[in-house]
Amino acid sequence: MLEFPVDLHAGIERHRRVTVRYQTLQGQTREFKAGDERNLSELLQHEIDHLDGILAIDRVVDVKTICTREEFEKRYRDDSPYAVAPATIKSEDGLRF
Repeated sequence: MLEFPVDLHAGIERHRRVTVRYQTLQGQTREFKAGDERNLSELLQHEIDHLDGILAIDRVVDVKTICTREEFEKRYRDDSPYAVAPATIKSEDGLRF
């Protein structure tokens, strides 16, 4: 399922760095830190939102930020203005990621 048409972008607030805690199939707790590459941190948050049933449209910070991919890349070529402080992700059922 696509949340937005492929060429549509919107301002979505994401943490620059995240720590994801998870449990292996053997029951061991593991931790993964993402932050050196902002794109990986944003991707993890996006995918965890999918697991929690949250759509990108639910996180749009301002409808005025919705634009085409071309316009978004022109506006924010160097850095995303929507990245915020580091966080530990916690799922809707109380599990910490």
